[in-house]
Amino acid sequence: MLKKFLAFFGNHLYITAGLVILFIGSMLILGWYNTKAITELNQPVEVRVIDRYKLRKRDYFMKIYYQGKSFSKRTTAQNFRQLKNSKTLVMLTNKERDQFIFPNELKTHNGLGGGIIFISFALFLMFRGYRSLNN
Repeated sequence: MLKKFLAFFGNHLYITAGLVILFIGSMLILGWYNTKAITELNQPVEVRVIDRYKLRKRDYFMKIYYQGKSFSKRTTAQNFRQLKNSKTLVMLTNKERDQFIFPNELKTHNGLGGGIIFISFALFLMFRGYRSLNN
């Protein structure tokens, strides 16, 4: 059974890799689209900064409190340093008020470009895999 699975996977490696990369590219574009929608909605709210912490070298997070709920938000090093003395912060939110972004976050979000590159590469891999199966 395992040999059959590995043989099938080996024969369809390009197509499988293309599908995985296609999924990743789609998630990048979806994240960019959600950020764009929140920016266009432009609903500024004031949130209270509960905590800020650094997990690894480039992983900066902050914990915010809004309407009785706490949220964890990933942030950049620049925003992390600016939060040092802040108790409150103005952020943009969606209609459900469960996602928050910084007002300048769309300018730094590169999900659209990265997603297009990933999807293009995925389509190339799937086309190459399809051609190799037909030869």
